[in-house]
Amino acid sequence: MNTPNSRRLKGHGDFEGVVREVDLDARRFEIRGRGASSGMRYIDEPIYDGKIVAMLNAAVRVNGSYEAAADEQPRLVRVEQITVPRAPDQQLEVGVE
Repeated sequence: MNTPNSRRLKGHGDFEGVVREVDLDARRFEIRGRGASSGMRYIDEPIYDGKIVAMLNAAVRVNGSYEAAADEQPRLVRVEQITVPRAPDQQLEVGVE
């Protein structure tokens, strides 16, 4: 019988993107961009309380373990480390003349 494969794959990796959405109550955020073009959800740890809002619109690199659907695309990442290369207000250098 042909039945869809509903198993979940697990792995570990690094993902880069821009923090575009933050849910403080659920301790989740979403990034979009390279490695997460359609957007990926992340579960953060208490050590990031008060910091994740400051990362809104910042380019970040997230390292963590993930769960992927049958198509092997990561859908949910448990954050182990977040790296912010530069503060959001310093990431875009626009010259005004």
